[in-house]
Amino acid sequence: MTARPRVRVGVVGAGFVAHIHGEAYRHVRGVDVELVCVTAARPERAQAYAREFGVARTVADFRAVLADPAVDLVDLCVPAHHHAPMAIEAARAGKHVIVEKPLTGFFGPPATPREEMLRSALAAADQVLAAAATARVRLCYAENWVYAPPIQKARRLLAASGGPILRMVGEESHSGTHAQANKHWVTGGGGSLIGKACHPLGGALYLKADEGRRLRGAPIRPVSVMAEVAHLADTATFRASTPRYLNTVEGADVEDWGSMLVTFDDGTVAQISAAESQAGAALVEVERSTVRSPIDAEVLQVKLRAGEFAPAAPTPAPLILLGRSLCRDISALRAKGHAKWQEVEPTLAQLPPGLSYYQPTTTELHDCPVRRPAKPKP
Repeated sequence: MTARPRVRVGVVGAGFVAHIHGEAYRHVRGVDVELVCVTAARPERAQAYAREFGVARTVADFRAVLADPAVDLVDLCVPAHHHAPMAIEAARAGKHVIVEKPLTGFFGPPATPREEMLRSALAAADQVLAAAATARVRLCYAENWVYAPPIQKARRLLAASGGPILRMVGEESHSGTHAQANKHWVTGGGGSLIGKACHPLGGALYLKADEGRRLRGAPIRPVSVMAEVAHLADTATFRASTPRYLNTVEGADVEDWGSMLVTFDDGTVAQISAAESQAGAALVEVERSTVRSPIDAEVLQVKLRAGEFAPAAPTPAPLILLGRSLCRDISALRAKGHAKWQEVEPTLAQLPPGLSYYQPTTTELHDCPVRRPAKPKP
């Protein structure tokens, strides 16, 4: 009988992200994951983490993790300014490495010219990639949106339709990061664009690369990007307003809003935005050129929302199923007695198997947040 593969992990850091990773390891299937050791700047946090997640032992520091022959993979759950140097050291020690987002960035004075910031960030990324390639170890970038159920459903939907993606609109926004280090260039490496927009950007790049492999045998890649940023919480109108419902830090010097336009080598585009100036939103919308279904494109709007959240959600995550958006649209049509409902209803049961989850159940329709006509009083 063939033994199951085993990966032995050394965790660096014991804070918020490390807990997310610890929970994730419990759900890995097909591979046995053993948390060999953990280290943290505060030893008491490492000890508490070890108790919670069954880590075999705590060690003194990062060097001790690298020196442990039992460790196959180093999981870096540390602030962004440590990502590149620690990843390079781990690779040179012969360890596979997981790096949280952002992979790296610019870590220096906020008044530095933007061209120099870009050169520095790209150089750091190149150094990490070169170290992993030279040591022949795996560099794993921890991008969770790629694996989120809505993104995977979008991928299957697009494959079933057979048409290209024409435009994507992605956003992740909330009321402000809880990590103080991420509010400053010297430790955060950037603001909303690098810390929040990386998620919808990752989803967009993934879907376009998958489309390219399906339709032309090679990934579709980005060729240009334009961007704009702003520090909305530093405006006079916001400073004068009370009460404030955003998680702001006095002296923050990174942007809290940003938007980029990415153009791909097939001429299509992605509009990616991020902000730390609203209660919560996370979505990816995809426009396709064809719909292999008798449902009218106007009803579908040829858009697939990957995540939608109530405004009060403090820490949104893109886990709402795609079917929720469509069933809301259909429910709204039915509730309004729209003529389109008569066109849509007979076709719902005729969707191909790959699109079968589009058919809303009674429960889904009940859960959809649509305005329904009031019941007449008896």
